[in-house]
Amino acid sequence: MGDVFILSDFGKLSKAGGHLLYTDFEGRTKPILPFKTDMLVFASSVSITGDVFQILSDNGIPAFIIGRHGRKNIRLDYGCGKNVFLRQEQFRLLDDKKRVLEISKSIISGKIRNQITFVMRIARNNPDLTEIDTIAEQMKAILKKVGSCRTADGVRGQEGNAARLYFSVLDLNIRPKWAMLGTRSHHPPKTNVNSVLSFLYSLLTCKIQTALESFGLDTMAGNLHELSYGKDALAYDMVEEFRTPFADTLCCHLFNHGMLCADDFRDEDGGVYLTEHGAGIVASEFEKKLSEEITVSRLGKSLPYRKIFLEQSRHYRDVVLGTEIEYVPFLFK
Repeated sequence: MGDVFILSDFGKLSKAGGHLLYTDFEGRTKPILPFKTDMLVFASSVSITGDVFQILSDNGIPAFIIGRHGRKNIRLDYGCGKNVFLRQEQFRLLDDKKRVLEISKSIISGKIRNQITFVMRIARNNPDLTEIDTIAEQMKAILKKVGSCRTADGVRGQEGNAARLYFSVLDLNIRPKWAMLGTRSHHPPKTNVNSVLSFLYSLLTCKIQTALESFGLDTMAGNLHELSYGKDALAYDMVEEFRTPFADTLCCHLFNHGMLCADDFRDEDGGVYLTEHGAGIVASEFEKKLSEEITVSRLGKSLPYRKIFLEQSRHYRDVVLGTEIEYVPFLFK
């Protein structure tokens, strides 16, 4: 089983017997077998015949439509999970402000700890850049402040403080002269590194959302991110602890190992975006990274990332139900 990415600027997705068929602008075809597909992500520029939706629905395949600038903007929804009792407990949790705050602090503490781990790794690989050690110490001080926050706004504020320091170091870890991060920019991304980060975060959110829903969780009932109509706040919560170990390390790998070049980006509408070729490279490496095994300290064993996403979703479900007391975020070394 695997994920399928169709990121072409042109093409058609149709039904062919009991499977799907993608036809590119030159008439070349690629069959997509439902029983081998975990998730489908396709560009909004791809045309889709109506019977495709029936195949996706019949097989319960999570499907996301990515906009032309790499943002997740449409999800095919097959209805809420059937476990109404679990969702009831999720909303009871939201009424417990103390528990919501503690979970939010756990998530952001995990995120900052992962950032510090990567910053210290960068420092070891760049001993001449002594300022990185100073930044790591500043981030450790911020981490301590998270534990004493009394409001979610306070937690988010410390998260922002740590992020500014973290991205100043991440920028130093991108080796090609033509690649630039600068300050973190979102919509639109202003530099090529920001473009890759935003695209990876979108794909990661799709994967995390799918994992949460597989355990019957309502992805709109989050803790850290404020609730809003149609906003998958819980998915955004869960993504935080995986941004650095999964997406940021992959971004550096793509640039530093020459997998991307300057021609894989285009300037458009005031931003910098991946071309179809560049997006294909990033998606392919994203899929490979899902199979990379890494130690889960909470479990004391190694698992591939695709299973870690599921394990963290199961863990959160059990915290909601009260069978586990404290939410423990994923940490990498």
